[in-house]
Amino acid sequence: IASRIAEKEGIENLSPELVPELYSRFLTMCQRNLKILLCFTPIGPKLKECMHRFPGLVNACTIIWFAEWPRASLESVANVVLNDFELDASMKKTTIDVCLQIHETVKAACEQLLSYHSKYYYATPTSFTQLVQLLQSMFSVRRTEIKQVLYRYENGVSTIEKAEEVIEIMKGELRDIQQKCAVAQKKMKVQMEVVEQEAMSVGQVRELVKREEEIA
Repeated sequence: IASRIAEKEGIENLSPELVPELYSRFLTMCQRNLKILLCFTPIGPKLKECMHRFPGLVNACTIIWFAEWPRASLESVANVVLNDFELDASMKKTTIDVCLQIHETVKAACEQLLSYHSKYYYATPTSFTQLVQLLQSMFSVRRTEIKQVLYRYENGVSTIEKAEEVIEIMKGELRDIQQKCAVAQKKMKVQMEVVEQEAMSVGQVRELVKREEEIA
């Protein structure tokens, strides 16, 4: 550190006696130029606890209270959060409008609670961002459920279509079997008629033989 300061100050021969002085200059420069930014949210007891534990946060710091974000800024943040989410333009705008309406309704309720009960409740931009992320998560879960239902529906339709194809094939086979059965019945009927005629002829021959035997 001392050598860098000496180089910046144009000191060519750095002696050990100059090191404490250069280090003191370094500390002075840090105190003059170093700025630390601390961000706290008013939600919860954390800010109050830090104020009690570290009074210097109030006595030795410049406090800047940030005002509420305008509607356009919240809408811009919501667009960034939903940028990578698969939504068409109209659905994204509707989602952002719903989130803004919910956020404004909560802010109005917080003001009513403050006036009625003297208690502070905060609806911060972080709350709005978390609301948008919550809706995004709900959309993702619902979309997954719909995809699963659609997959089961499509699978069921495919199974029904395959079953219908099998039924049509079985109907064709059944028609072929019916036609073959009809042909077989016709053949059997013809054969039965032939058998009956032959049986009648045999009966006549027996009757004739029986008469001849009686005559003999």
